[in-house]
Amino acid sequence: GPPAPKGGQSNQKWDEMLACLEAFIGTKTADERARRGGGPLPPHWSWDGNVPTNYKTEDGRALGRWINNQRSAKNKNVLRPEREERLVRTGLKWCVLATNTWEDMMGELRLYVAERTGDGGSWDGNVPTNYKIKSNVGPDGAEMDEEKNLGRWINRQRSLFQAGKMKRERQLELESLGLKWSVLSTSTWESMFDALLLYARRRRGPDGREPWDGSVPANYKTDDGKSLGRWVNRQRAAHARKKLKKEFVDRLGAIGFRLQCQEKRGGGGRLAAVHGPAGGGVAPFVGVASLSDTDVDELMEEEDFGVAAQAQAAHAQAAHAQAAHAQA
Repeated sequence: GPPAPKGGQSNQKWDEMLACLEAFIGTKTADERARRGGGPLPPHWSWDGNVPTNYKTEDGRALGRWINNQRSAKNKNVLRPEREERLVRTGLKWCVLATNTWEDMMGELRLYVAERTGDGGSWDGNVPTNYKIKSNVGPDGAEMDEEKNLGRWINRQRSLFQAGKMKRERQLELESLGLKWSVLSTSTWESMFDALLLYARRRRGPDGREPWDGSVPANYKTDDGKSLGRWVNRQRAAHARKKLKKEFVDRLGAIGFRLQCQEKRGGGGRLAAVHGPAGGGVAPFVGVASLSDTDVDELMEEEDFGVAAQAQAAHAQAAHAQAAHAQA
């Protein structure tokens, strides 16, 4: 017979892709029903309105890319009205941080936890802010999609939780994996405390007789790359603001760690220290002003805006004083 007109072919292809989308939504719905134990879904439930960019159907059709093409056609006002209407009916969202849906990121988090707990290990309930998802790193080592950063995504979930804006079911889903809502949470704290113990032991020498001054250089990192110096400063900043748990204060004191804050007042100084049984000189910690810019960034990432703001103010003051001194 005569070849089908070109428009007819493209219409047919479009209809086939829409059928793929409907099948995708059907699978999502069935999965959700199974996850909830097979009963009917609550009336408010609907799929999240997105298809991951790299998703392909079983027969190899690039449904994710096709969805992105429909979105850009709509953005450029070239999507036919009847097509737009049919897509809207499926519940497709036009504006989505395309690869950054809840399900995608939960999948990535599950992978991350599985990697950590593979050989009977345990997960500390945190994801480092700078952690890059392997599938999201291009050949040049850069992230392909900046939004798809698991560490930052976790920080955003913590902010929502702390602001009381997180959906209860999402909270439970994250907690069931073992996520800790506070970065200074016990498990992370324990691993850093162990690193501090090791550091103190090394300083005290093989027979334990060398003096340790109860401090750690601000830029000191452990053999496995933990920023122990910065962690120590954060404990002091938290203590200065009476935000450090008593149990932590006692344990740090017991190993001879100095939690003092020294504030300059006129000529003299006020020194508040937690003295443990172990001796050693005092290395003063000068409040939040001694937190580096990187520390401030990290505190910002961890949503500890109070300390970060104080430190930024202290930095600005110091810079101002320096400038005035240079002009004098």
